[in-house]
Amino acid sequence: MTRDIVIVGAGGMGREVAVLIDAVNRASAEPGWRLLGYVDSDPALLGKRYGGDVVLGNDDFVLQYEREMAVVFAIGWPRALAAAHARYARSPHVSSPTLRHPTAVVDGQVAFGDGVLVGAGVVMTTDIAVGARTIINPHSTIGHDVHIGDDCVINYGVHVSGTVSVGEQCLLGSGAVLLQGVTIGAGATVGAGAVVTADVAPGTTVAGVPARPQPSHEGIAP
Repeated sequence: MTRDIVIVGAGGMGREVAVLIDAVNRASAEPGWRLLGYVDSDPALLGKRYGGDVVLGNDDFVLQYEREMAVVFAIGWPRALAAAHARYARSPHVSSPTLRHPTAVVDGQVAFGDGVLVGAGVVMTTDIAVGARTIINPHSTIGHDVHIGDDCVINYGVHVSGTVSVGEQCLLGSGAVLLQGVTIGAGATVGAGAVVTADVAPGTTVAGVPARPQPSHEGIAP
């Protein structure tokens, strides 16, 4: 049965998620999703088209929808991702499906929360738990016995070694490497290309090789 789905966020990540939905549909015998378009808080985007998909309005479009609807959150900053979800949390007609690109390799015991997005070429091994709405961008790898919290954003080509723990609302920059056994505290940011060799305290930004604490998020590319 085909279900209606809307992408929350009409930026670049939103357009990438539209491609993900299309890939999921094409890999199925019968398309499971009918993409209605995007919703976005920026009123200037109303009616704007990205390819064949239009910005339908803001959150009210979904909240006032008269039928069951699925939403996926395409927001690249963890706090904003969590805040967007909070606006829908009490709407019984709204659900958030987990979507996996057909080329993602998920062979072992992997548990996903609601609304997880898994991009093309991702490799996940076994005994992994991924929290709700976490976004795993293309060509990232996640090793055994890893726990990842809710509302995390794992950017392109991140490599997470075994027995790593990542708290909720963390941002892992493109190409970052997390070595075996480290813990990333809730709300932490790991800069692009960083190599994390030791635990990262909650709310801390780290960057470099090896990764070291930074004074702020400024200058840390996602």
